[in-house]
Amino acid sequence: MNRILWFRLPFILGAILFLALGCSSTKEVVIDETPLPETYQYDESFDPLSLEDDDIIIAGDDETPVIEQQQLTTNEEEDVKLKEITGFRVQIFATKDIETASLFELEASERFGHLDHKIYLIFETPLYKIRVGDCKERTQAEELKELATQYGYRESFIVKSKIQIKE
Repeated sequence: MNRILWFRLPFILGAILFLALGCSSTKEVVIDETPLPETYQYDESFDPLSLEDDDIIIAGDDETPVIEQQQLTTNEEEDVKLKEITGFRVQIFATKDIETASLFELEASERFGHLDHKIYLIFETPLYKIRVGDCKERTQAEELKELATQYGYRESFIVKSKIQIKE
């Protein structure tokens, strides 16, 4: 029994010494109690909501597509106004590479262009998406999807989207 106590005694003393040295601080803490000059006090009476700055222009997000075309001119004499409504488009392709997306956009415009279907290249982080058409009704979008499948876009699907139609 005595032998076990002598064997554990160095470990116990070492642990006590380690705890005692580990708890001591090496730096002296100095608290500066000098008062701050009055120039450091804040004026809390300012309310930014009371400003009437309408001239501030905030740049649009590069990630969201912005439709800036408000009028489409068919002839030089007449202007056709466009109205934005909720409709459907058919997404035929998506990629992270802008060059590949541009090539697919050209290919799609060749295939769908003769049918007067507009092609859209849309960037939604992190993908560039190619969408076709401005369909008011889902049945129109389903017909366009079938046509896309016949053209070889087997992964195409219908997307609910904001579309532009003539008023």
